[in-house]
Amino acid sequence: MNKKTLTTADELKVLYKQSALTWEGLTTTDDSLGQVVEWLNENKVDTTNIVFHIITGKTMNNVYGLDGKNAYKATLNIVAVTGIDTSKIVTARFQVGGRWFDDIVDNNAQRGSK
Repeated sequence: MNKKTLTTADELKVLYKQSALTWEGLTTTDDSLGQVVEWLNENKVDTTNIVFHIITGKTMNNVYGLDGKNAYKATLNIVAVTGIDTSKIVTARFQVGGRWFDDIVDNNAQRGSK
C-alpha cells in the first residue's frame, strides 16, 4: 500500500490543487485503508495508482494557522487520496464522509481561528 506522510505547505498545496478526496479522522492502518480501496472499487474507480497521503492535525494547524476552536487535535489523521479518477464518486463520497481537500482548507479559512 502506497502511503506518504506529508509535513510541508508545498506538499499540501499539491493536494489542494488536485482537490484530493479526503477523510478527517480516518485511521491509517492497512485494514482501514484497504476498506477505502474496496469502497472505491465497488464504485468502479480504478485504484491501481492510488496513493494515500497522511497529514496530522498538527501539520494542518501549523501550515494553515489554525488555532482555538478551529484547530485540529494534534494527533488526528487526515487522509487524502490521489491517483484515482474521482468523477465516479462525486456524490457517493458523502455516504462515507469523503470531502475534497480544497473544501476542507477553504472552510477552515472561512471559520477563522476563533
